Amino acid sequence: MTIARIARLVALVACAALAPARADTDVELVQGLGAGAWTTRERAMRACLDRPSARALLDAASRGTDPEVRWRAKWALDALDWGFDAALVLELGNPFHRWEDQAPDDLVLALEHVIRSQQPARVGVLLCAVRRVSDDAVRAIAMTGLRQRSDAFGAWVKPRLASSVRETRTGAALVLALWGDRAGASVLEADLATGEPVYGRAATIEALIGLGEPAGLTAVLAAIRGAVAAKTLPSPREIEIIAGAPIGTAEVEAILLDVLEAAWGAEVDPTETHGQVLASLARCAGPGAVPRLLAWWAKDPAKRADAISLAVMISDAPGREALATRVAAALGGPRATPDDLFVIAALHRIAGQTDAHRKAVERLAAMDVFPSTYERIAEVAVTLLDAGAAKAAAAYLQKATKKTEADTGPLLLLWREAKTASGAAGDAMNVDRNLNNEAWDLVTHPQKLAHPGVAVRLAEWTVKNAGGDLASRGTQGAAYYRAGRLADAVRILEQNVEPAYHGKQEDIAFLAMAYMRLGRHEDARKIDAKCREWEAADEEPNEMRPELERVLREASPPK
Repeated sequence: MTIARIARLVALVACAALAPARADTDVELVQGLGAGAWTTRERAMRACLDRPSARALLDAASRGTDPEVRWRAKWALDALDWGFDAALVLELGNPFHRWEDQAPDDLVLALEHVIRSQQPARVGVLLCAVRRVSDDAVRAIAMTGLRQRSDAFGAWVKPRLASSVRETRTGAALVLALWGDRAGASVLEADLATGEPVYGRAATIEALIGLGEPAGLTAVLAAIRGAVAAKTLPSPREIEIIAGAPIGTAEVEAILLDVLEAAWGAEVDPTETHGQVLASLARCAGPGAVPRLLAWWAKDPAKRADAISLAVMISDAPGREALATRVAAALGGPRATPDDLFVIAALHRIAGQTDAHRKAVERLAAMDVFPSTYERIAEVAVTLLDAGAAKAAAAYLQKATKKTEADTGPLLLLWREAKTASGAAGDAMNVDRNLNNEAWDLVTHPQKLAHPGVAVRLAEWTVKNAGGDLASRGTQGAAYYRAGRLADAVRILEQNVEPAYHGKQEDIAFLAMAYMRLGRHEDARKIDAKCREWEAADEEPNEMRPELERVLREASPPK
């Protein structure tokens, strides 16, 4: 007999020795926890898991005088509470013993161990985690495991839908709903109507929405409106649900604007939810929302710059012109700060008001103080460079790099270009070879209102001097898109469709938008399908998805 076969036989004998014992009474089982033989104690402890009727005896034993009996009784009670049966414990042990003392990361590891098991009873364990654990990460892992179905799991779940025990019945309904089975929809609706769903509002609502049941969406709308009334922020998940809900773009826009107004009214600092509301509005809001955004901005221009950025994104051409004119009138007085003048110049540029843009830049260039960020300083430099005024650009950048506290790395690149173009020695300047991160930050955050020529220069420099890796090449294509060089964007980004790399879905989003702007609508839809595949495989959301949705909607041919 080979060594491998001997080892396998030993393992089988050990498992058989620890298999649940058959006892005549619950009393005998619990008494076996203190037996003289170790194998007898182990068999009795596992056998208790098939005898829920022994719970009272185990509870008493857990407070007895024998330390080992106390430990084994508590171990068995924990397993019973979590829904482990003897077969599952034999396979996994009891990873949740004293779970209240375990850190969330340890609970996540334990749940991942349970998910890998093929025992149907694992469904009960995962349901227990959703019901009992408050940590969002742990609950998310449990919900992920519950979505994995098989025929064996279905045979375990479906009979429990008829249980008289609320937790069992509702748990079965929840799992079936996550599998797309409507058999338990009425059970979940009734549970939600109690106001305190067994498995929590979030899980219950998510399951109902997945089934297309109105009750789930109604509950989310009620929660969001309640948050608005209280001048607080809904959860990120609630915003995500509303942004993708089939309730009509106008209604979604109105609800999200209400949320944003409530947040600003309560002077809530920017949070994940606040940012998600803005992203969702960028996805669904239209020009009709601009007057409301401008009204909020007028109340507090410094703190509500988000309103201006969002208004620029969703305005049509006439709206952008009116917006630029209005902002210039409000901010362009004698006491205008450098940052005020940058916003005015940027809005004139976006609106295509060339003369007004030039005048704002000239006024900004004449100041002895500088805007707060490098991309705002670069507005002057790039405008001068594009106008052929390289010497003036070099002089401005020399002064700026000495007096500003902004990041001077990208400014040095512009200074090098200005000096070279004016005939001075610019090649010897020590410029960072890789400015990809700075370029990517600009192309993915249009609310910064940065001149598109800045990102183009940073990206081209990086590809030329730091090697044209996939990420840098994707940034270059995205920068071309921002600059309106759509054919160049397509030429670069098409090279990145097939390779795998981090952040690919963002690059694909830019390619889809470029196709759409070029009128290649069928190509855009095909690439968007690939983009969604990558989004599904990635743990991080695609930050370009809201803008892509808006472009797909706006540029689609009328039906």
